[in-house]
Amino acid sequence: KLRDLALFLFVFFIMAIPLTTLFAYSTLYATEEMGFTPKDLMALFIILQLSAAVGALSFGFVQDRLGLKFSIQTLLIFWFGLLVTIYFVHSVSAFKGLAVLLGAGLGAIQSGARALIGYMAPKSKAGEIFGFWSLTYKFGGLIGPLAYGLISDNISHRIAMLFIAVFFLIAFLVNLAVDQKRGHNSALVFEKEFGESAGTVE
Repeated sequence: KLRDLALFLFVFFIMAIPLTTLFAYSTLYATEEMGFTPKDLMALFIILQLSAAVGALSFGFVQDRLGLKFSIQTLLIFWFGLLVTIYFVHSVSAFKGLAVLLGAGLGAIQSGARALIGYMAPKSKAGEIFGFWSLTYKFGGLIGPLAYGLISDNISHRIAMLFIAVFFLIAFLVNLAVDQKRGHNSALVFEKEFGESAGTVE
C-alpha cells in the first residue's frame, strides 16, 4: 500500500552511503589529499556549517517551485557532479570554494529527503517511519565509510571519492520510479482505512 514510500526509503539508504562517508572522511581527505593546515581545517569547518544552514533554509524556497521529487533529483545529479569535480581539484582555495557547495548540498538534500518522507507517510505511522528513516541512515553509515576506507587505504582518496559518487547516480536512477503524488495519495488511503484520522484523497 505504501510502495512509493518504501522505495524512497531505499533511495535514502543509497544516498546515506555517500553522505555519511563525507561526514566521516571530509577532514581526512582535506588533510591527506589536499594538504590542509589546521587553520585551513578550521575555515573548512566554518564554511561547511554556514553553507549547510543556508542550504537547508533555501531548499524550502526551491521545492515550492520545482516540487519535492524534482528538487531531490536535481540535488542527486548536483552531488554526483560535485564529487567528480572534487576528484580533479588540487588547489586548496578551489577546494574551499567547492566546500561552500558541499555544505549547501548537505543541508538541502537532508531537508528534502525528510520533507518527501513526511509527505508520503501516513500521519498515524509518521513516528515509526521516521524511526526507520533514522535506522536506514545508520545502516548507510556502516557501509559507506568502510568501503571508502578500504579503497583509500589500498588505492587513493580520489578514487574512493569517485566510488561514493556513483551511489548518488544510482539513487537518482532508482528515484525515477518514485511517484510522490501516488505516494501521498496512498498515505491518505492508508490513513482512511487504518489510521485514527484521514485527509481527503486527491
